[in-house]
Amino acid sequence: MLRNYLKIAFRNLVKHKAYSAINITGLAIGIACCLVILLYVRNELSYDKFHKNAGQIYRIATKIEFEDRVYETTQSPAPMAPALIQEFPEVLNAVRIFRVSWGRDFLKYKDKLFYEDRFFYADPSFFELFTFPFIKGNPETALQEPNSIVLTEKACQKYFGDSDPIHKILTLNNTEDYKVTGVLKDIPRNSHFKFDFLASLSPQMLNASWSWQANNYKTYILLRKDSSFQELKKKLPSFGKRHLAVEIASLDPEYQKEIKRIQPVFTYSLQPLSSIHFHSHLLDEFEANSDITNVYIFSFLAVLILLIACINFMNLSTARSLMRAKEVGLRKVIGARRTQLIQQFLGESFVITTFAVLVSIVLLEVFLPHFNTLAGTQIQFTFIHDPSVLVMILGIVFIVGLVSGSYPAFFMSSFIPAKALKGILTSDRKGFSFRNIFVVFQFAISIGMIFGFLVVSEQLTFIRKKELGFNRENMVVVSLPDRESRQKYEILKNEFLKNPQVINAAASSYFPGGERISNNPFIPQGVSRDQALGCQTLKVDHDFIGTYGIEIAEGRDFSKDIMSDRTEAFVVNEAFVRQLGWKTAVGKRIEWDYSVDRKGVIVGVIKDFHFMSLHQRIEPLVLHIYEREFNYLSVLIRSQNVSETIQFLRNAWHRVRPNAPFEFNFLDDNFNNLYRSEERLSRIFNLFSLFAIFVACLGLFGLASFHTDRRTKEIGIRKVLGASFANITFMLTREFTKWVLVANIIAWPIAFYAMNLWLQNFAYRIKVNIWIFIFSTLLAIGVALMTVSFQAVKAAVSNPVEALRYE
Repeated sequence: MLRNYLKIAFRNLVKHKAYSAINITGLAIGIACCLVILLYVRNELSYDKFHKNAGQIYRIATKIEFEDRVYETTQSPAPMAPALIQEFPEVLNAVRIFRVSWGRDFLKYKDKLFYEDRFFYADPSFFELFTFPFIKGNPETALQEPNSIVLTEKACQKYFGDSDPIHKILTLNNTEDYKVTGVLKDIPRNSHFKFDFLASLSPQMLNASWSWQANNYKTYILLRKDSSFQELKKKLPSFGKRHLAVEIASLDPEYQKEIKRIQPVFTYSLQPLSSIHFHSHLLDEFEANSDITNVYIFSFLAVLILLIACINFMNLSTARSLMRAKEVGLRKVIGARRTQLIQQFLGESFVITTFAVLVSIVLLEVFLPHFNTLAGTQIQFTFIHDPSVLVMILGIVFIVGLVSGSYPAFFMSSFIPAKALKGILTSDRKGFSFRNIFVVFQFAISIGMIFGFLVVSEQLTFIRKKELGFNRENMVVVSLPDRESRQKYEILKNEFLKNPQVINAAASSYFPGGERISNNPFIPQGVSRDQALGCQTLKVDHDFIGTYGIEIAEGRDFSKDIMSDRTEAFVVNEAFVRQLGWKTAVGKRIEWDYSVDRKGVIVGVIKDFHFMSLHQRIEPLVLHIYEREFNYLSVLIRSQNVSETIQFLRNAWHRVRPNAPFEFNFLDDNFNNLYRSEERLSRIFNLFSLFAIFVACLGLFGLASFHTDRRTKEIGIRKVLGASFANITFMLTREFTKWVLVANIIAWPIAFYAMNLWLQNFAYRIKVNIWIFIFSTLLAIGVALMTVSFQAVKAAVSNPVEALRYE
């Protein structure tokens, strides 16, 4: 019997090639999309799971509460790690990770000199918590000695080639030598902490920042298996307050009073290692983490595309039920039970699904590299070395075969034999209504995706074109990585300005679109010390405002002719003035609360500009001159001969700083990087939307073809009686157009609600205009009409004589 079912299934596939091709193509695309997204989700869910003790590792997070704002950071105090081990028996071990917050590090070995972004310091216990396999060296002793360093295989090749690096010396920033004690395998992509160099944390570093008031380290702890992290989490707030109080009590009484006045409230909590990648979006993350919402969105897209493909199969199968009615009736007459017919039709569904899976594997091999480029991933598809992928494929075959085949199987097996043999199907009306529902559902999904695509594209266009309040075109940002470079910033600046292609240059502690800006409390005139205003703080030189083309709203810029501007002048933004409710700010006194010698007067107010991304609102900002913390030179150049200008800057740099590498980036690129995740999400969403629309159109094409075939004689008679080309085309297209319009009405409110939720991630965003509704409707109707009209036009131009002979 099974062989008979398979034989009939293959005969039907061959006999009805067009319908078979539509079914297999639609299912193959749906399954390929589903497999890609399942592989992506599996990769995302695997983050940090490769560590041996991943389930017992937690990170300390710190909430910092000022009078007017709250910050949450991944940083914690240096004394915390040993105190946790000492006071809590459930803490087996702890490790601190540190990175110098200013500038960048450069390493040197003989004549090789490179900037390194991923250079960190850690306690010797680092490799007792984290499982990073060693190629060379001993993990137990690798970081025991002062000034020892381990590096990854890729970094080792970069500096040492194929030679043995152990015990060789790397020089950091021309000041410190580090001995190589180990080489690791390259850090997996599914690690939230990626490094190339890990140096031993020296006592001098710890002593310099040994305070419960300074949050400079990332602290990870290893808990006992039988302990509850929730219980420990409850104990941490009182633990932190106790130690901070003891430290403050040991200070001079006058200083105690001052510290208590300005001291924010620190609250510590625990983050499970496995939740960091999805659920942690705090300040000072190692890198921008992903969002669990993306997994939900992509998973939802996979289900929708696969569902559309399954609906196509069900629609075409039930539409073609009349052609197989006599077969069903005959089988029932000679004794076939309904369960046997259900098994037969489900078997046919599984055969088609199997063919579709084979095609989807080919599509996946072609498509996966492009997806990796779009998503910034390195997902691999191999079921030979990874049995879980094979299980995934078999699961899809079972689910898709069952879902897509169940309704046609139960529908066709319900035919009454006598009526089926006469071609009278009373259930056809029910099948027809279900097919309409399926068409509406398919296009509602497709229209929702079109709507989402338009909103995301419009928001990203808005971001790219929005005026930020300063000049970011042709701005080159040069890093000042070490103390000597910062001390020579003015010499470097003057050397750069010798080129007529350089318009201006300025030094600053941070630059727009870069790392987060520092935040400090300020005491404006008329505000009590207990109500200090937390403000973003930017240290700049005299030329910063002019170089960036920031407009002055009131007062003046810093002046080189006024000597007191170096120590006593402040410039604030409009948000600062609004926060205090002032009508004018110029001439009012202000004090920087973390430095008693920084008192002065506000000399100017600049118009608000977007220092950070458009995800964040413009906050109060204070600018002042403070040369010791200049980390960057911003160089405004002309748009002509850019490569020659960059080469001039490089040569000028090496004349002044021959032992430091020259590194630069364009400000535009930095701002584009702020929205990289949205750009990726947009490209992936758009791509899968196109697939969803294509699969829906395949199904619509199949249905249009079937309905045209069924009405061949009717069309012939209408043409003989004088029906025009337009009459025939309109008759065949209006039915589908009507259901696409219904699909729009259903899709609009759902898509509008979903996209409004997404837009809440941006402090500055578009409003969803009526044109998006109109355009998505017109596009959906246009796509549907193009799909259906091919069959309608073909029928309208056919010879009516041949139509009347049609069987």
